Amino acid sequence: AVLDARRVWHVHRRLNLALMRECASQMVGEHDFTSFQDSDCCAKSPIKTIYSSQLIVEGDLLLYRVVGSGFLKQMVRNITGTLVDIGRGTLKTQSCTEILRQLDRRKAGMTAPAHGLCLDWVSYDSIDEMRLPG
Repeated sequence: AVLDARRVWHVHRRLNLALMRECASQMVGEHDFTSFQDSDCCAKSPIKTIYSSQLIVEGDLLLYRVVGSGFLKQMVRNITGTLVDIGRGTLKTQSCTEILRQLDRRKAGMTAPAHGLCLDWVSYDSIDEMRLPG
């Protein structure tokens, strides 16, 4: 809708959701996310743990929801851009596991625009004590 123009990323191509979901699921676990960090990221370590990584269809919207122990600069936007590139068929690989293994930002997809990004919640408790949102 016109009212969402600044709050969503309009992708005007049909996406292969099955490939995108497969790639999103490969993000779960502890990984070195060097391939998905910004070039000027100054984090002490690129190793992060992702607890949940999923694509959710709500009407005309496709949401990417990711829950993790922490994130690198541009990490979520770079993962999202990669998922879209895989869904469009414009990325040479269809495996996020392969991209993670290469430790090279140039192997991943584009950086998704910021206007579709929304921080939903933050918890400083251990993951065992967290209740993940609906």
